[in-house]
Amino acid sequence: MVEVTERSANWRLFGGGGLLVGGLLLLLAALLPFAGTPAAVTFWLGVVGILLVGIALFFVAFGQTGSNGAVGASTWGKLVLVLAGVAAIVTALIAVLGNFGITALAVVSPFVAIVFAAALVLSAVAIFGRGVAKGIAKWILFLPAVWAVIQVINAYAAFDSVGFVPIVFSVLVLLAGAAYLFNKVDVKAG
Repeated sequence: MVEVTERSANWRLFGGGGLLVGGLLLLLAALLPFAGTPAAVTFWLGVVGILLVGIALFFVAFGQTGSNGAVGASTWGKLVLVLAGVAAIVTALIAVLGNFGITALAVVSPFVAIVFAAALVLSAVAIFGRGVAKGIAKWILFLPAVWAVIQVINAYAAFDSVGFVPIVFSVLVLLAGAAYLFNKVDVKAG
């Protein structure tokens, strides 16, 4: 039997699993409109998906004990991962409030999107630099981070009329989660 301990970097399980499920929900939210799914269903799939991504980034930052996240003990790395997580959660909050007719916070949406994209890029740099993640997981966050920047540009340049950018972003988040989930895990035989 294999037992996961506090030192076994549980950020891989919770952070990677959260990114995987969040990315899958975001992908469904981006693809289901093509199948005629009601907008309310895809809206809530997207909200839950981005919430899961935000929460997963906290697990990627801290793991269970605070020192076993993807950036090890790096305070700067934890800060940018938390900033990305908060930006994702605020994005979901703004969407939910807007859905109920409260649009006062919508004016900060562009700022939040930029913060999310920038924090993902800085998080990717931090994860790469610390070397806690191994193999493909070491650099995988660069892909959704760069794509998030493209998504921000797309939102304000409107060059993507078919939703290609959100679909690709969702797939990349899903792949990042899978890479973290299946990253080499230290285990203690019990």
